[in-house]
Amino acid sequence: MARIHEPMVKSWMDEIKIASDKHMGELLLHFGHFTNDVSARTNAGKILNALAETNQLVKGPGYFKTPDSRSEFKEHAQLITNHLVQIKKLPVASVIVREHFIEPVSLRPDALILLSRENQGCCFVLEVLNHEGEQSVEKKRNVWRHWPERTAYLSNLFNRSIPHVDFVTSEQLPLYIKEII
Repeated sequence: MARIHEPMVKSWMDEIKIASDKHMGELLLHFGHFTNDVSARTNAGKILNALAETNQLVKGPGYFKTPDSRSEFKEHAQLITNHLVQIKKLPVASVIVREHFIEPVSLRPDALILLSRENQGCCFVLEVLNHEGEQSVEKKRNVWRHWPERTAYLSNLFNRSIPHVDFVTSEQLPLYIKEII
């Protein structure tokens, strides 16, 4: 039974990059693939282990990650993963790009997100606040606000016209989502 869900879990992991069986189980349960959280988490663990056995994922203590992920599953990475799982559960299509270094501005945002429904969409940079000071966040916000090639860069990255991009912190995310959905 779990094998039929393997491509979906692999696809989620390719976007989220690092997660636990609990996170993947939460998505499997949300999308109706299992009827209770224990079954969803157990089967997510089986799928993640199978993907690790074929070197499609790397298994760490309490987590799995894609081979290209540079992250460790510490507090900040866990917070990012928690937010990305919630984004995947939204009733719209989502594309998540995590751990992407943007060379022209020397930034690696926590995540770049494209949400879409039919022919409409929104794109935003997600910065998950952990121990960052307001100056650090404002510096990143200003880079995104003043970088003239930001929409062209993101249009190329998402292979879709991106006329506007927002900068959203984890504190702003619930209200931001509520306004756009």
